Amino acid sequence: MLHKLIIKYISIFLFLFLSKIGYSQKDTSILNINKKFENFEENINNEFDKFLQTHEQEFDKFLEKSDKIFIDFLQKSWDEFELFEPNIVRKPKPHKTPLYREKIVKKTSVPIKINIEKSSEKEPKLKHISIKEIKEKPKEITKSSRFLFYGVEISIDYDVAFLIEPLAETNPITISNYWRLLALSNYEMFIATLLEYKIKLELNDWGYYLLVKSAVESIYNDSNNAILLTWFILNKSGYNSKIGFNSNQVYTLLPSKNNVYNKRYYTFNNVKYYVLKSDISRLYIYKENYPEAKNIIDFRIFNAMKLGTESKQKVFNFRFKSTVKKLKLDYSRFLVEYYKEHPQVDFYIYFNAPVSEVFKKVFESNFLPLLDKSEHESVSLLLNFTQTAFNYKTDKQQFKTEKPLFPDETLHYPYSDCEDRSILFTSLVRNLLELDVIGLDYPNHVAVGVCFNGDVDGDYVIYKGKKYIVCDPTYINAPIGKSMPEYQNIKANIIEVN
Repeated sequence: MLHKLIIKYISIFLFLFLSKIGYSQKDTSILNINKKFENFEENINNEFDKFLQTHEQEFDKFLEKSDKIFIDFLQKSWDEFELFEPNIVRKPKPHKTPLYREKIVKKTSVPIKINIEKSSEKEPKLKHISIKEIKEKPKEITKSSRFLFYGVEISIDYDVAFLIEPLAETNPITISNYWRLLALSNYEMFIATLLEYKIKLELNDWGYYLLVKSAVESIYNDSNNAILLTWFILNKSGYNSKIGFNSNQVYTLLPSKNNVYNKRYYTFNNVKYYVLKSDISRLYIYKENYPEAKNIIDFRIFNAMKLGTESKQKVFNFRFKSTVKKLKLDYSRFLVEYYKEHPQVDFYIYFNAPVSEVFKKVFESNFLPLLDKSEHESVSLLLNFTQTAFNYKTDKQQFKTEKPLFPDETLHYPYSDCEDRSILFTSLVRNLLELDVIGLDYPNHVAVGVCFNGDVDGDYVIYKGKKYIVCDPTYINAPIGKSMPEYQNIKANIIEVN
C-alpha cells in the first residue's frame, strides 16, 4: 500500500538524519542541532518529491487497470467547450385561474384530441449497482464523520488518504494526480457504507448523489476538493459523471436518463451532461468516461424515501356541496427540504412519484371517512378540494423560475399552479380510490383524465382503449367532465401514470 511505502521511506530519512546529527562530544551545540532541524522539513519535502517521481511506476502497480487507463486520459484529453443553453419546459401560464360558471345546456360527451406522442416513454429497468467484493487490505488509518441527511443521522468512516491538500492550480495534471491518490486509498469501505444507506433509506439515483455529496462535504470545507471526491466516489460506485473546470473552479456534470430543465449542458456520445451550476458558459471537459461507470442518473422515484420523520401541519378550508370543510393536514418537513435540491425534470416523474408515509396516512384518515360509495361523488370531492383549498400563483410569480411541485410540497408552499394541482389530484385519486389516471399536458396548461368503472358524461380522451374523463383541478368549481373552453379542441400530450 502507498501508506506503507511512504512511512518506510520517511523512516529511512529519519534514521539517516539522526545518524548524521550524532551525539559525540565534538558536536554538542544545541544551536547546530536546531538549525539542522529547521532545514529538515524542507529537505524531506524535496527528497520526497524526487522519490514520488522516481517511484511513480512502483506506486502505479497498486492501481487497477481501469484507473491507469483513466488517469492517462485525464492527463491529455481535455478540450474547452461552449455549453448549450438550458432547456425550457414551457411558455408562461395564465396569471389567474378561470372560474367555471354553469350554463343550462344539454349534456353531451365531447372527445378531446390527443397527441399520440406521450411524454413518458417507457425506459429500461434500473440495473442493480454492484461493486466488487471488497478485498482484504491492511487496516488503514481512518477517521469518522457524522452528519444529518434530511433528518437521518449518518455515521461513516473514511480513509485519511482522502484528506488531500486543495489544488493550488486546476489543470489536467493536478486533476489526474488527484484521481491517482484517491485510487490508492481505501475508498471501497466508504462506498460500501454509502450503498448500505442508499438501500436502507430507499433512495433513488438522485438521492444517492445527494448522499455522496453530503458525506463528502462533511469531510471537506474546500469546494473543489468536495466536487473532486464526489466525482471520484460516483464513478467508483458505477455512476457515470464528469467534471469540468474554468478559472481554477471545478464543476460537476451529471448525465441523466431524463430531460433536465434550466441547466446548461454539453453532449458526449448523444448523452447530455448537465452542469449543476448553470452560471457558467464555457468549461474544459475531458471526453472519455471512466471504464467501469456504466449507470446514468435516473430521476424516477420508485419508493417512498425513508427520511426524517418530523412533520409539519397546515389547515385547509374548502367548500363542497354548500358545506365548508376544515382539514388539518400533515406533510413531511424533510421531504420538502429534499425536493428543494431537485432539478426540474419531465412531468411524468412528478405524476408517478410516491408520496411520503406522512402524506398517505393523513389523507387516508381525513378523506376516507368523507368519500361516498359512488366513484363520481368521491372524485368530485377530491377535485373540489384541489380546486378551492389552495391559492393560485404561477411558478414565475412564486419562485422566479419554473418549479413543478411534488404532492408534499404543494401542501407546504403558500401557492400552487396547474401542474402542481394536477399532480396532487392524481396522487389522491390513485392512493384513495385506486382509479386509473393520466395527465393531460396542453400547451401552457396541465389537467387530468380519470378512468371510471361506470359511464360518466363529459369531455373525454380515449387512450389505449380506455375512456378517461377530463378533470381540471385549476378550473375553479368546474365539475367532472368540464375542460377549459380554450383547450377543448387542443391536442394534449399524454402523461402516463403507472
